[in-house]
Amino acid sequence: VAVLFYKILYLEYNCLIIFDNLLNMNEILKSCKFVSENSKHVKINENKLVEFTKHFSPENIQHWFAMSPFDLTKLDSKELLNFLLIFNSLNFSYWGKPKWEITYQGQKIKGGSYCMITSLGKAIENDFSILDAKYLSQISENDLAKILEGTIEIPLFQERLQI
Repeated sequence: VAVLFYKILYLEYNCLIIFDNLLNMNEILKSCKFVSENSKHVKINENKLVEFTKHFSPENIQHWFAMSPFDLTKLDSKELLNFLLIFNSLNFSYWGKPKWEITYQGQKIKGGSYCMITSLGKAIENDFSILDAKYLSQISENDLAKILEGTIEIPLFQERLQI
C-alpha cells in the first residue's frame, strides 16, 4: 500500500522526487514494492486509493510533533535530534494484554508510541538527563523503570534497557 500510495501521490502532485529513486533510497519501500507486486491473497483497490489522493491535501497534514503531549518545540536542534534518536530506538513492540498506559498531567495516555514520546518528555520535565549520551550509556534499571512507569511494565523492558 505504501508503495502504491507514494506512486499515486507522485503522479497526482508531480513531486520533484523521482519515485524510483525514492525506492532505491528506502529499503522499507523497496520491500513493500516486492510485497505489493507479488501478493496473491491481498489486493489493493487502486481506484479507491486514487480517489483518496484526489481529496488528500498535504497542507492539511499535522506534523506529529504537534500531536505530542510534550512540547517538542522547547528543544533546540541538538536536543531534538537526541530525543528522536532515543524515541526511535525505544519505539517498538507494544503488544500484550493488558496494554501499557501511562499518566501525564492527570490524563491517561494510551497507545504505545504516544506513551513512549510522552514518557520521554516527562523524563526531561522531571530532570532525567535522557538527552545526555553518557547518562544513557549508564542508565540504571531503576531510572528507566521510573521513566517508563505505567499501568504495567512495558513489554520488552529488559531489551529496551540494553539499547
